[in-house]
Amino acid sequence: MLINMLSLVAMTIAFSYMMLKAKFGRTRRLAMVPLACVAVELSVTGLLTPSLFPVLTAVLILLKGVILACCFSAMRADAAMFRRRARRLAARKAAAASELRINALVTSGCCA
Repeated sequence: MLINMLSLVAMTIAFSYMMLKAKFGRTRRLAMVPLACVAVELSVTGLLTPSLFPVLTAVLILLKGVILACCFSAMRADAAMFRRRARRLAARKAAAASELRINALVTSGCCA
């Protein structure tokens, strides 16, 4: 029962964090995986006890750990993609501003 509660809390926190902090839609869609784990966990609570199925319980714990690790790495990738996009946008704006400044200098020089 304690394992179920810890799993529910961890998956709910992973879902909430991904939905609130993710910048891209594909990362938000990936947040549905921990939510589905929560739904399955709630539907089978009490049916699968570690003493009856120790190997299956160990495999499920391992799979939940893999899911949480994948969610963590997806959030890191999401943040990295957002930083790259922000840098590209800033560079594009700086290039456009310098081009406007150069065009203004060239145009004012021709009229004089």
